[in-house]
Amino acid sequence: MNRMNERIKAVITAVMYVAVFYGISMLVQFIYTMWQTSMGNSAAQVRINAVNNTYALSLVSTVITFVVYVAMGKLRDEPLGKMLEREKNPLIITVMAVSLAIGMRMLVTVYYSLSLNVDFLKKSIDAANETAPLLKTDMQVIVTLVSVCIIAPLFEELLFRGIVMKEFLKIMRPWAAIVLQALIFGISHRVLFQTIFTFIVGIILGIVYYKTHSIKEAAICHSVFNISELFSKYELTLLTGSMLTAMGTVLTVMSLMYIVLAYKKEN
Repeated sequence: MNRMNERIKAVITAVMYVAVFYGISMLVQFIYTMWQTSMGNSAAQVRINAVNNTYALSLVSTVITFVVYVAMGKLRDEPLGKMLEREKNPLIITVMAVSLAIGMRMLVTVYYSLSLNVDFLKKSIDAANETAPLLKTDMQVIVTLVSVCIIAPLFEELLFRGIVMKEFLKIMRPWAAIVLQALIFGISHRVLFQTIFTFIVGIILGIVYYKTHSIKEAAICHSVFNISELFSKYELTLLTGSMLTAMGTVLTVMSLMYIVLAYKKEN
């Protein structure tokens, strides 16, 4: 009975923290929509403004969620700073995390190029592009960079690896916890094209977190992965695609294997 109660408690805790974040995000979106409507904007203009300020709204939601997490107790028991420094990993592990991120980005770039030739994936990409924000001001660009490259990676690692996966590890085998949190991570991105590759990326980030015992390396990997998208070129020739596939595979496998083997005796 005690074991069953532990399982139920862990699942409820994991689901609750994810639900709180998306609930707050929806609430912030609703309040923003009501505010825009009260200013006399048409429904179409409200939608456009909401899309163009996606990252600003995301930052607001993240800050509010973080405060709520502290109030809920999770970040009082183990503050974010302690999570980041739970294990002082050697510099080479951070280097491998960066290398891993670059390798994954190469492979995702190839995946994107190939997806343009697959009807249902292309529709998913087109739908996402139609709702992509237009960055018209310097402030929007800055907010986007801060959100995508710093805040989002750190917060998502805190949520999906530092909270959700940690709860799952209490009640199931490591491989199951890694796959399940990656599935939730992938689904949370909602766009089919992204869900597929973020599920795989989530598994890799889960392995990094499990082996290093800290969200810092996972967050660095996640951040570099997001930043490297800014330098990706999606229109690939056969030669370029083949080269990126080869280099991406080597970097990803080499970096991940180093991290796994470096901690093999400890786990």
